[in-house]
Amino acid sequence: MQIRDGIEIIEKIGEGGMGEVYRGLLKSGEIRTEVAIKMIRPHLADIPRFVEKFQNEIRAQESLSGHPNIVPILESGLTPVGHPYLIMKYIEGQSLRDSPQKSYSDCKKLLTQIESALYFAHSKNVLHGDVSPHNIIHGSDGNFYLIDFGIAKIVTEDFSNKTLTSTSIGKPSYLSPKVLQGEKYSAADDMYSLGITAYELATGDKRIETDQQLEVIELVKSTDLLNLKNISDKTLRKRISKLVRVRQNFIMVPRAFGSRNKVKYIAFVVLLSTSILIVSYSYNRWQQRQTDIQ
Repeated sequence: MQIRDGIEIIEKIGEGGMGEVYRGLLKSGEIRTEVAIKMIRPHLADIPRFVEKFQNEIRAQESLSGHPNIVPILESGLTPVGHPYLIMKYIEGQSLRDSPQKSYSDCKKLLTQIESALYFAHSKNVLHGDVSPHNIIHGSDGNFYLIDFGIAKIVTEDFSNKTLTSTSIGKPSYLSPKVLQGEKYSAADDMYSLGITAYELATGDKRIETDQQLEVIELVKSTDLLNLKNISDKTLRKRISKLVRVRQNFIMVPRAFGSRNKVKYIAFVVLLSTSILIVSYSYNRWQQRQTDIQ
C-alpha cells in the first residue's frame, strides 16, 4: 500500500466504520517521525458520500489545530490511486475503550482536558458528535487526547441552529436522552457524552451494553442509568452532574421521583390522581349546594 514517497507504513493499529489507521514513519532527509496514518477503507473509497465524510473529518480537524488535547493533522492528500488520507501526530497510549476504570484524579484530569478541547472545537463551530471512550486516548505522557472527527459537523450558520440528529451521529449508548427522543444535537450533547464517559471510567460500570438505538431508548426511558452516589469524590460527582443534567431527562419520564424506584413513582401518581378526584368531587358538591340554596 503506497501513499507517497517519504511515508512508510509499519502496522495497522485501528479501524472504524469508515477508516483504517496505521502506525508509520514520515521521512524528511535524515529525520524520521512516527505518525498515525488514516485512510478511507478501500471498498468505500469510490463512494462519493463516504469520501465526502472523510474529507469533512479532514476539514474539521484541520480547523482545530493548536489545541494540546486534540491530535493535530500534519498532512492530508490523495494516494496515487486517488484515495484520500490524513497524517496525524502519533500518540503513544491506550484508547479508553480498553480501560474499564480510572482513578478519580485521572477522571478529573480527563474532564479538564477534554472539556477544554470540546470548548475549543465549539468555539470554531465544530460539533464532535461521537464523544466516547473509543475516541479518547490516554497518552503515555499522562494526558488525554480527543480523536476521530469522522462524523463531526462544521456548523456554518448560527451555532444555536443545530443540524445533527441521532441518525447522523455516534454511539447511541453515549447520546443524551434529548437527542434519542428526536431533539437536534448541540454542543451540550458533546458535553453530556463526556460526562457519561467520565462516569463509566470512575465507576467501572458501563451503563448500557448495547448500541442498538431502539434498545438504548427503551433502557433510558425505563430506568435511571446514572447513579452518581457511586462516586464518593464530591468534586468529581458535581462536575459530572453539571455536564449531564441539562440534556439528561426524557420529557415523558419524570426522573425527579427516581425511576429506579417505580413503586414510589406509581404511589405518587396514584396519590396525585386521588387528590385531584377528591378536590373535583368536593367542588362539584359545593356547587350543588349553592344551586340548592338559590
